[in-house]
Amino acid sequence: KTVQKEAKRADGFEAEEDGEEEKTKKSDVKMQEVVFLYVDGKAKISYVKTGIQDNSYIEIISGIKKGDQVISAPYSAISKKLNDGMKIEKKDKDKLFQKK
Repeated sequence: KTVQKEAKRADGFEAEEDGEEEKTKKSDVKMQEVVFLYVDGKAKISYVKTGIQDNSYIEIISGIKKGDQVISAPYSAISKKLNDGMKIEKKDKDKLFQKK
């Protein structure tokens, strides 16, 4: 499974100078598809190219290789909190959502 992250870019803005309004165009936001890999206790971003997909699966055409450990859960952490180089703890999926 993959997640999509937006490239961080500045949006357009409006400015007023000498009573005249100047507008800049909103910059085009380029979407890049990525996965996070587990490498030596840290998250490592890997840019991927995807193929066909359905509601549960996405085909990865390039960007990872056999044996790579793809971080797949929890989705909320991957999509909003995880960053390249962040230290992480590896857990089995069946233990991930157990209460302590």
